[in-house]
Amino acid sequence: MIVNRRQFADFVGVSERVVGRWVAQGMPVRRQGGKGRALEIESSDAVGWMIEQHLTAELGERTGSADDTAPMSEHRAALLQQQTRKLRLANQKTEGDLVPADQVQSTFTEVATIYATQLDSLAGRLAAGNAVERQRVFDECRRIRTETADSLQALVDALERRGSGEAAAEADAVGVGGGEAPAAEGSG
Repeated sequence: MIVNRRQFADFVGVSERVVGRWVAQGMPVRRQGGKGRALEIESSDAVGWMIEQHLTAELGERTGSADDTAPMSEHRAALLQQQTRKLRLANQKTEGDLVPADQVQSTFTEVATIYATQLDSLAGRLAAGNAVERQRVFDECRRIRTETADSLQALVDALERRGSGEAAAEADAVGVGGGEAPAAEGSG
């Protein structure tokens, strides 16, 4: 994904000045900025360069003798991992691989309403002349509807407990036929 300096800085969680310094140090760019043209950065190439720089620095620190650099290296590695994850999610959102959670919720609500309405009318359609049979079918439809609603609510609760609300594809399936949870992105 091609981004400008500000967008890339936001993706990786640094200032635009740091991005400028990286460009000066050799971070690959698609097009140099200047004279009214914005700097264009191919994010995947730039992240690859960042990882390479990090590994080079890490190897350099390992050959050094100071043991106190290890915690800082681990911190930098964790930070780089989080920044890479943030960039990957931003790319997935841009490419349409993630769906905003509010859109998923809206769609599920529509489908659930249609499902519930059809399920409620099923008893009358199947057992039009037999009141006892109609009640039995109606009760079974209500049981299925309640069980489905409870399973969907358990899934929503599990996703909300995750806190981040992003990449719901990682969520455990909760009583929904053992299937995968839908890929969704948090709305916040």
